[in-house]
Amino acid sequence: MISSDDATKALAPRGKDTAADKAGEELDFAATMKRLEGIVKSLEGGTLSLEDSLKGFEEGIRLARNLESILDRAEKKVQEILNPPDGDTDDGDIDDGDTEKDSHLGDPGSEEC
Repeated sequence: MISSDDATKALAPRGKDTAADKAGEELDFAATMKRLEGIVKSLEGGTLSLEDSLKGFEEGIRLARNLESILDRAEKKVQEILNPPDGDTDDGDIDDGDTEKDSHLGDPGSEEC
């Protein structure tokens, strides 16, 4: 009924992230999600024996935890991109250091521009 090969592949430990690993992780995420959906469908069908239901439930929990781990890593990566550790939040604006000259730019009553 439930092959552990898919779960083993999805749960395999990963080394250093490379472009190929990231592409593989996306595929693993999709494949793992598809497998989890299949297990849920089987469990909801109500035709499995108690033993098969427990095996499916156990595999489903492992797969769900793996998916959560993948999502956590992706969220961490997004946070690293948005908030670099060196504090570099350069938004591309050129700052000439003259804040007094620039202070009137947002003032609609100012005629100097």
